[in-house]
Amino acid sequence: MPPTDVRWLHDRIRAYLTHLDDPSYICDLAAEAGLSALSFALLEMLAGDDQEAVAVASMFIGDATSYDFVHNGERHCTLPRLHDALIAAGLFDVLSNNLHRPNASVRHTSIHRLSRSSSWTKGGHILLAALPYYMGHYPLELPSLLNEISWRPRWSDGLDLLRQAARHPLGLTRWATVESLESRLVRRNRRARKAKQLLRQLAQDPNLRIRAEARAHLRELRGGPASSAPQNIRGGIAIREYISFAAVSISVSNFLHVTQIPDYTFAMVDDMARWLEQRPFAPGEDADAYYGAFGKFHESRRLQEPN
Repeated sequence: MPPTDVRWLHDRIRAYLTHLDDPSYICDLAAEAGLSALSFALLEMLAGDDQEAVAVASMFIGDATSYDFVHNGERHCTLPRLHDALIAAGLFDVLSNNLHRPNASVRHTSIHRLSRSSSWTKGGHILLAALPYYMGHYPLELPSLLNEISWRPRWSDGLDLLRQAARHPLGLTRWATVESLESRLVRRNRRARKAKQLLRQLAQDPNLRIRAEARAHLRELRGGPASSAPQNIRGGIAIREYISFAAVSISVSNFLHVTQIPDYTFAMVDDMARWLEQRPFAPGEDADAYYGAFGKFHESRRLQEPN
């Protein structure tokens, strides 16, 4: 490979997706290109505007630096030294910048890559530092960010962070807290009891959607009817008693993917919640058509807003 032929190396990194069954692909590529050139190419892809390239580069880094990467029963060749080369080349600077990029997919990918790129030192502190900004600007990624922080030993409880989110003035951030609390309620221990207390607080929230989901989870804990049980049927589609934060978040992500729009707005998220309440996705329905219809609904609502 010519030293300046970075495009060739980008193509080879992208081609990794078609060589997942080849245990030697990663190490063969590194041997041909060298760790320095490979690190430079990976960081260029991570810092670029192509969100698919960001995702592929992140996956390549994760697999290449794993000490125990097994696919289809075969142990693959990995490059633990690549991690040090990437850090020396500026990995954390790129990922830290990506956390604030106007692209939801890039932010989501970078949260997970930062969490898995180091011990709880540099990467973990970058995630913690981003948390206040995410509470005010990127609530859809907040559950992922809180989850990546909370599994670390230092923040294994993490309820103090959730309390901050539960008191936040932004309704979407408080709603994201309900989503984050759900996974903490299944165990019978002191932390689960504290999580339940915080959920009771959210069950009194002035926002109807937050109250509905929090109260549904509390009913589940009391052994009441499953909160996701259909309440009625409209047009042959089951209408559930509440729209969950997770359902809205996934639907917004699907809409962005279908339309190739890079990022969401708070108005888009609110419109998606309204849309799901009125027009839930039917099993077997064409996703492009469904989210195309939502796009028209969202545009019409924005046009109705006063200037």
